[in-house]
Amino acid sequence: MIIGNGLIASEFKKKAKDYEGCVVFAAGVSNSGEINKDEFNREKLLLTQTLDKYKDIKFIYFSTILVGFVDNAYYRHKEEMEKLIEKKAISYLIFRIPQLVGLCGNKNNLINYFKNNIQDNKTITIYEGVRRSFMDIEDAVKIVYYCKEKANRTIIKIPGIEKIKVIDLCNRIGRILEKSPKIIIFASDEAAGWEDEESDLYSAALTYLEINQEGYTQRILEKYLK
Repeated sequence: MIIGNGLIASEFKKKAKDYEGCVVFAAGVSNSGEINKDEFNREKLLLTQTLDKYKDIKFIYFSTILVGFVDNAYYRHKEEMEKLIEKKAISYLIFRIPQLVGLCGNKNNLINYFKNNIQDNKTITIYEGVRRSFMDIEDAVKIVYYCKEKANRTIIKIPGIEKIKVIDLCNRIGRILEKSPKIIIFASDEAAGWEDEESDLYSAALTYLEINQEGYTQRILEKYLK
């Protein structure tokens, strides 16, 4: 059972038969800049109702690899949802993932933010030294499938295929769009260390699926932006 209508849910619905014995919860808040408590409460209510209704089915949830490293309402909410699942679910996997990229991606994600602002000739604020990673939604589905029967009641940390400085990402997108981005750089106080948060099972999945890490970010930018 796949719950949700966004990028993650849409891709998992293509493989719905592979998840007949699971609940894939992909209906949560997806905007990391969200501050509306009603949105957080909406997810919490739906999550609680789903956990209560499907107590005996393996529960799959998507959190973010930046939990514990970025402090705002969104990341605190995601950590709260993780704890709720750990408390209520008999069987579960929580995937802490990087930003996912696809054809119908979240308009608020970093790649779309850069794309839209570069196209509109708007100034872009970038924090010095900050790095991020991105994953093709198609690869994410494959990794979840690899992991789903190999672990239980745990958090699987996926820092991403390739880490890249945000300023380099912005400039790469500019080159693809053939437009120079207007950038202002500020100092960052973001905690480091999320890049090292990698679960062994995720490492095994990369090897098994033969996902080529070199040049990964450039490939998905060209795949979804061109």
